[in-house]
Amino acid sequence: IFAMDRAGFVGFDGPTHHGLLDIAYMRIIPNMVVMAPRDEAELRDMMLTAKNYHGGPIAFRYPRAAVGGTDISRPPREIPIGKAVLVHEGSSPVCLLSYGHIYANVMAAADILKERGLDVTIVNARFAKPLDVDMLRWAAERHEFVFSVEEGCAAGGFGSAVNEAFDEMGIGARCHILAVPDRFIEHGEQAWQQEEAGLSPSRIAERILAIATTSKGDDVPLDQPKVVPIRASSR
Repeated sequence: IFAMDRAGFVGFDGPTHHGLLDIAYMRIIPNMVVMAPRDEAELRDMMLTAKNYHGGPIAFRYPRAAVGGTDISRPPREIPIGKAVLVHEGSSPVCLLSYGHIYANVMAAADILKERGLDVTIVNARFAKPLDVDMLRWAAERHEFVFSVEEGCAAGGFGSAVNEAFDEMGIGARCHILAVPDRFIEHGEQAWQQEEAGLSPSRIAERILAIATTSKGDDVPLDQPKVVPIRASSR
C-alpha cells in the first residue's frame, strides 16, 4: 500500500517538494491500482479499500492542506475498484472528469459556469488506474466536450490515461487536459499556485469557456491572454 502525502501543490515547502509526478509514474507500473479521494471522507474509504485489497500494489494520494469539513461521522466503506461516480448530469455538452482533491475547485468552477449559462456534467473519477471505461464511454457519447482536471503534471497523468482509453475504445473522442504545465511553480500560497497553473476555480471555468465556445474546440495555452471576462483572484 502506497499512501502518498503532499499530493499536488505544497505551498511554501517549495517548488521541488510539490507532489505532481506520482499519477504519471504510478500508473505505468503493471497491476498497480492508482486512486485519489475528493475529500477526507473519501480518503477514509480509500484507506479501508487499500487495506482490504489483495490483488497487487495499490496507491492513494492526499494533499498538504486543511480538511474541507466533510462529514466523517459514518463508518468508512469499501469502494469498488475502478468505479467512478456521476456527481451531476448537466444539460450542456460539457463533461468534467475530476480526479482527486481538485474536486473542490471543480465544483466551484461549475458554479461559475452555471452563472454563465453552462450546466456541466461532473464525474468524480476516483481512479486513474484502472479507469472506469463504461463511464468514459458514456461521457464521450453524450458530451461534445470532455475535460479532465487534476492537480498533477499534464504529461502522462490522469487526462493522458483518459485519452489513451478513448483511443483503445476506438470512439474518436478527445479529452481536454486541465493539469499542471511543464514548468516549476514557485513558492507561494497553494491558492496562488493553483492560479498560476490554471487550476483555480476561475481559471478552470475560464479555460473551459474558451474551449467550449470556439467552433473547433482547440485547447487554449495558459499564457494566452484571457478572452473570457471572469475575474481571477490576485496573488
